[in-house]
Amino acid sequence: MKLRKIKVSWLWIPFLFLCAWLPVYKILCFIFLIMSMHEGAHVFIAYLFHYPIRKIIIYPFGLCAIIESIGYRSGLKDLCVLIAGPLTHLFEPVLLYLFVGTHIISYTFYEYLCLMNASILVFNMLPIYPLDGGRILELCLQLFFRYETAARLLHVLSIIWLLMLGYFQILHGISAMMVIVLLVMENIMAYYTIRYRKLVFYRYRRRHPVSYPVRMNKGHDLYRFSYNVMYVHGAWMEEEKWLSIFRL
Repeated sequence: MKLRKIKVSWLWIPFLFLCAWLPVYKILCFIFLIMSMHEGAHVFIAYLFHYPIRKIIIYPFGLCAIIESIGYRSGLKDLCVLIAGPLTHLFEPVLLYLFVGTHIISYTFYEYLCLMNASILVFNMLPIYPLDGGRILELCLQLFFRYETAARLLHVLSIIWLLMLGYFQILHGISAMMVIVLLVMENIMAYYTIRYRKLVFYRYRRRHPVSYPVRMNKGHDLYRFSYNVMYVHGAWMEEEKWLSIFRL
């Protein structure tokens, strides 16, 4: 793994100002711990599988890693990277309980943190892009649909889920509504980048040939988890030759 850059977010400036004026530093520190363990697990498994890590950004609410080539490699490896983060939330209550035993936090505060930890886990596993649950949904869709079709379905389904969350008021409060709006906007913007992402996928695929089961493909797009033999102008064409047409 090659880590290209570690960056500290400018959001630390208002965060430190907030901590100086409001007694919320303890809650924010534990949010940072929970989310950093989550993202750190993604990074660790990506490191084991030699995924390039383009950047790690240190936000006041935790780490954020940009992992390259995820979504193009082995589906099993991608799945391991994706589920590593959510799995940390199953063990974090044990770690938090150690803080109770050392009198760093009270048992009441421990219960509050456990509830918050469970809420983060449930929200993160919703089948909504770009949450981990949404990325796992994308893997499932790619088992049955071509790359572009799977991507379009992912964003449409994500927006439907978000609208349902808002309509049925499953998430409450102004902050929850803001998160829903932001995620809807992100899915709309991502929808219009599908063709670009598909070309990036093609370029990766051309440079890294696969040994998946052969699929005879009469469409104009690749199945990610198959070695595609494309039907072009009345004749069958190997995947590598078909990709060479794009000059990627």
